[in-house]
Amino acid sequence: MGNLINKSRKIFRDSSLIKKFLVRNKNNIQKIIKEGNWVHLIGHVTKGLVGTNIVFKYLFFKSETGLIKREINGHYLYLDPLDEGECQPILKYGWHAEQSIPVYEQCIKMVRKETNNPIVVIDIGSNIGYSVLAAANHLDRSDTIYAVEPDPDSFSLLKQNMEVNDIIPTVEVHKIAFGSEIGSAKLNAEKKSNRRTITSKGQSYGIDIDVTTIDEFINQEQIKPENISAIQMDIEGFESEVFIGMQQFLSSSESPIVIFMELHSINGDKREAIINCLENAEFNCMMIINGELNPISFENLREINTRVGLVAKK
Repeated sequence: MGNLINKSRKIFRDSSLIKKFLVRNKNNIQKIIKEGNWVHLIGHVTKGLVGTNIVFKYLFFKSETGLIKREINGHYLYLDPLDEGECQPILKYGWHAEQSIPVYEQCIKMVRKETNNPIVVIDIGSNIGYSVLAAANHLDRSDTIYAVEPDPDSFSLLKQNMEVNDIIPTVEVHKIAFGSEIGSAKLNAEKKSNRRTITSKGQSYGIDIDVTTIDEFINQEQIKPENISAIQMDIEGFESEVFIGMQQFLSSSESPIVIFMELHSINGDKREAIINCLENAEFNCMMIINGELNPISFENLREINTRVGLVAKK
């Protein structure tokens, strides 16, 4: 509290700091004002000026559990107001990933229409379950979503958010990460829960997590590979390791499938390995641009070295 007071005094003594903040954040402030979200405007300004969003602090201390329950798109979500990852944007705007999630829902609707058989969706890096619930809106009771999240805090919210809702398909939650081999790893303690990644091998800091491969997971859970119709990955650059761990599935699967993911500007060899996997498995790729799907060749995909939303389908 003392630090907050000292920062506030500094701001009021030097009005140029306020002017600089307003110039830098002009677009965001105008957007919040346009939406009439005055409460969160206060939080946005205090976060920018003194480093603390007093609105989220208030919500946290007001709640007996430290969590806020909100109805979002027909489902209930328990949200941590101190989590700057998925929770705070959802509390602010009522949505998260405004361009990619609607496209993901389109993909789920597409694969659901392509077959009358039960389908399986594997959601990797489910965080608090926002993407899981988005997919569940378009599935049947015969379908199953496997929601996979290794971070203990996010997994706790994921589990609560699945239990509090009457979800049509079956949802199974698993506290584990997918990678290239079975074992254990460290997850970094990034402040934003949706930016936490598995650290490099040999590093001693981080949260201990268990790791398996998709191939092993399919065998262990006795999933019929032909029923897997969609895989969603939100794992902050660890995708190349996951692809290594599902080579058996990719090489043997002949059923239609959609892989929804982000292709990160990671190490060139790892990025190339992902593209090679998709090309060798005869996928067709589409980039997400402004909420729309745009076909792209593997040749053109290799020329891009920025983070892109990608849908691969075969």
